[in-house]
Amino acid sequence: MDWFEFFIYNVIYICGIGILQLFFVCRATGVRIKIWQSAIYLSLFYGVCCISALLPFHDIGYLLNILLMYLVNRSVLKRSRSVSGVWAVLAAYVSQVSFGIMNPMLSLVLPLMLDHSFWFCAVIILSILLPLALCYGCYRLIYQCFLPRQSQSEHCIWLLLPPGIFLFAVETYLLSANYGNTVTIPAPPELDRHLTMLILQLLGIMVMFSSLYAYRRVYDGFQTESALASLMQETRAQKSYVVEAQARYENTRAFRHDVKNHLTVLDGFLKAGNIGQAQTYLQKLDAATGELSFPFTTGNPVVDILLENKLALCKANTIKLDVSLALPSTCVVTDLDWCVIFANALDNAIQACKKADAPGMIHIAGERQGDFYMMEFENTCRKERLPVPGFGIGLSNIKTVSEKYGGFMTVERKEGKFVLSILLNISIRPEDISLHND
Repeated sequence: MDWFEFFIYNVIYICGIGILQLFFVCRATGVRIKIWQSAIYLSLFYGVCCISALLPFHDIGYLLNILLMYLVNRSVLKRSRSVSGVWAVLAAYVSQVSFGIMNPMLSLVLPLMLDHSFWFCAVIILSILLPLALCYGCYRLIYQCFLPRQSQSEHCIWLLLPPGIFLFAVETYLLSANYGNTVTIPAPPELDRHLTMLILQLLGIMVMFSSLYAYRRVYDGFQTESALASLMQETRAQKSYVVEAQARYENTRAFRHDVKNHLTVLDGFLKAGNIGQAQTYLQKLDAATGELSFPFTTGNPVVDILLENKLALCKANTIKLDVSLALPSTCVVTDLDWCVIFANALDNAIQACKKADAPGMIHIAGERQGDFYMMEFENTCRKERLPVPGFGIGLSNIKTVSEKYGGFMTVERKEGKFVLSILLNISIRPEDISLHND
């Protein structure tokens, strides 16, 4: 039976725990690891477990496990110190408490199976498989339900370190003080002690999930506050576009009003034979009209102002901006909502072009299709796989505006190209807009 127990624990359990820990930190940090790196880690992990079993202080194996996991996070996954420490402690604690829960359960059941070799072997196998299953379930529950959607974020991650270290220390003490490195078969009077240990282990898991839930709430609170500040800043910027467009519109009206006067002055210069003065006056008029014109004319002065500002950013980053659209002159879409669409779409496109391998290019096209208006923003991007599904603040704002007007938004990533498509119902009645918002 010794060889059987040796194979079950030293091969299946240790390798299984090593694989689960590595799988967890990779999912939690959002970074993939190569096969040869995984093989090296599993070899080192197995070596740590074997060495700790030979040492007089078996508990040092838990600390070596955390140290090894920390080094993997730092050197292979390239995470920060705080992130590496948190995930190393959490990965070690979950595997530790999963095995700890099985100790009192096994101590309660094994005495009943001593006279039945078949059931005794079955219990031994279950004592290894069940902790692995519990460990996997806890890992999966953590990264699916308690981690932020952007799990690679490091914001406030250090908040998990103090409770993680405390739980790990308590669990280590409970295991070493009550069971050591082996599973003992208790006498009947020890029933209460094992039940107490089982309850303490379950309470430890509950405290861990409570800490993760609290961290998630704190993280979401910071994200909401940051998003609100970003939206307020964006709203102020978009309102400035509207004010600037109104001012330029007034200047254009004033210039048109004075056109006859300018023509009269030019006519006087020409009749008097003052060609040089006429040319100088025309140059001044050309400069004045240049200040009133836009590099792109969409039919909406607010959007024209926005495109002019974004064009300056594109030129500063050697990005080619091409615009081919004419916005409907009369529709229910407000100037502020047009700004939300164009500002967020262009900001995302410019950032993507900065990171692209190919020369940056942004193409904006749009056309009316019956009662709908279709727009498409296409830009170069890095030739990589799509990130974790989900929208950032910018795309979420665009999606909200499109749904507000009875439309929708889609994104598509081709070979080195990112395409954002937006459909708006420009014939929707104003009283129906609030219904779409609800």
